[in-house]
Amino acid sequence: MSETNSNICCLLVAPESQPGSIFQPSKGCTPSFHSRRRYVLAWQVGAATRVRFCCVLACFDFMFKTAGMTKDIFTDRLRLRKSEQKDRIFLKSLFSDEQVVHYVAGSENRAETLIEEMCNKSANKRADKIYWLAERKLDEVHIGYISALRYNTPRVEISFAVSPDFRRCGYGREIVCGLINHLASIPQAEEIIALINSGNTASQKIVESLGFRRCHPLLSVYEKQISRNTASSSTSADAD
Repeated sequence: MSETNSNICCLLVAPESQPGSIFQPSKGCTPSFHSRRRYVLAWQVGAATRVRFCCVLACFDFMFKTAGMTKDIFTDRLRLRKSEQKDRIFLKSLFSDEQVVHYVAGSENRAETLIEEMCNKSANKRADKIYWLAERKLDEVHIGYISALRYNTPRVEISFAVSPDFRRCGYGREIVCGLINHLASIPQAEEIIALINSGNTASQKIVESLGFRRCHPLLSVYEKQISRNTASSSTSADAD
């Protein structure tokens, strides 16, 4: 086959948001199609005819999909499962609390957006962000939620909230501890960060009790290296 009639090349396509990406959205394509990193084999046949065959080999979802990130998580008292449409009433109640709106959402409009993301099945299939609803194993009473957001790095950002009726019972610490222990089973996860409002002292105490360290003297940003040697304990006398 002559060199002028065939040209085979293999491309590693980066996310469109990444600077210098060679992958640009085509007209008429939805943004969601370009939202994940993909390995693409581009096979160009016939330079004169400009015929290209592109085959998507694999989405870069190894952490949340193939590595089991979406599985249920169990602690001593709780089951953490993916949030669903049926949880809307509880989530609306949770985000009607002024502290949750202020410390977690930042505004009522953002709170409504978060509720929709948690209840929307298609949105909750995203490979980069997972929401878990925390419920008691004994009676399936809803306690709170926790989320994990992964960027294109081994770093995972978490956010969590506990219903006002169940605060100062150790549930907040147990929820976070459960996710930490689960992440320890994910080889691609190496570090956890938590961005906590400076006035949210209860959540600050929770992450500090679990080994997070404040990584900026002015900003309430906490980080923790994931240890795979020992599991964190979820019991604490004064945990939220």
